[in-house]
Amino acid sequence: MASAASLLDIAALEPFVTGGFVAAIRRGLARAARQRKRPTARILYGRHGYAREGFVYQQEADSDAFVVDLTAELPPASGIAL
Repeated sequence: MASAASLLDIAALEPFVTGGFVAAIRRGLARAARQRKRPTARILYGRHGYAREGFVYQQEADSDAFVVDLTAELPPASGIAL
């Protein structure tokens, strides 16, 4: 991620990533910003129409909160578009 010069695609299925994986994404984006790279990061998450965990249906994902979490280590003027 830190070496992305123009475009960075992140694709996965729901639920949104957490823990060490999201921390690694944050570090990669922050490193790209420190290296003055300005990639556009596109995030594509898929959700099964009847996504559920066990027999309990999941709530709708909060994609805005996920983006805020991903950009927590980016300075406001990083130039990285999500």
